[in-house]
Amino acid sequence: MLKMSGKTRLVARLLSKLFMSLAIGSITILSLMFIKYKFVYAVEVNNEDVGYVASKLALEKRIDDYLVNGESDNVGYVISNSRLKYELMLVEKNIETKDEEVFAMVKENSDVYYKVYAVLVDGKEKGLVGSLEEAQHILDSVNEKQADYINKSTVELEEKYLQEYELLADVEIAINEIYEPIKKANTVVEIKTTPAASKTVSDDVLYALRDNLTSLNFNVPVTNYIVSSRFGWRSSGYHYGLDLAAPTGTEIRAAESGVVTYADWLGAYGYLIRIKHNDEYETYYGHCSKILVNVGDTVEKGDLIGKVGSTGRSSGPHVHVEVRYQGTPLNPEVFLYNN
Repeated sequence: MLKMSGKTRLVARLLSKLFMSLAIGSITILSLMFIKYKFVYAVEVNNEDVGYVASKLALEKRIDDYLVNGESDNVGYVISNSRLKYELMLVEKNIETKDEEVFAMVKENSDVYYKVYAVLVDGKEKGLVGSLEEAQHILDSVNEKQADYINKSTVELEEKYLQEYELLADVEIAINEIYEPIKKANTVVEIKTTPAASKTVSDDVLYALRDNLTSLNFNVPVTNYIVSSRFGWRSSGYHYGLDLAAPTGTEIRAAESGVVTYADWLGAYGYLIRIKHNDEYETYYGHCSKILVNVGDTVEKGDLIGKVGSTGRSSGPHVHVEVRYQGTPLNPEVFLYNN
């Protein structure tokens, strides 16, 4: 067995103590260092220093998830225009990291393409919807409505990826607006007119009718409206009603109780609702975007019967209101406002 000399043992003990001291010193220094300092990643985005992040791995995972899925249901894909560089650094613990700011910068420098569906009628785009289900509903509904027509239109769907777009506000309104010209192309409407003088009454007769009207008390059929055209002569001819402009989809309510005698398309009126209130009086509601009643329905004053639109010959969304006495158009303002 090899025996160590006294001198060798002394050197060994000294070296052991030295290494132990160095180890303790190193641990002490590291402990003190980590109390005051921390490891972070300095980040450059497109060669611009933007600050520190706590975890390169966490940030990259978050960016990858954003590029794959985006932040809304109809994101098609995302293209990042950011080039990131990282450098591991030791900084004081009071230095703030900017993970959220860096991620926001990456998003801002990205191009997001959204998947939408275009509805095409005879090759012309009529609008965009956000889901295939909505697009298919429009296609099926229009094809069902025109099933028996001779002059059918070709309705198709096209998938698109766009950065900016505007969706159709109301799918049901869109169906009607697509269908209207198809129906018009397949329908011949004969409208007989007589001179304006024979279809109006004098003011004396008008107010006498109003004053003797005890069983009926007409209400204005819409709210939040503007009178856009009154009863009487205008540049395009005699106007037999009162136009009340309101946003598309505004509720139209029955001005008085009665029975629905017409609820369909009628030439320049577009979609028209006609209500007979007694043997003498009838009201018309023209240019509807939606008809919510059927012929033969009994309605009470204030019942919802349709929605404001711009169908037929119209320059914008409004309801055309007529009050007729034994078929003769009367000034609706006298009856709706009672003055």
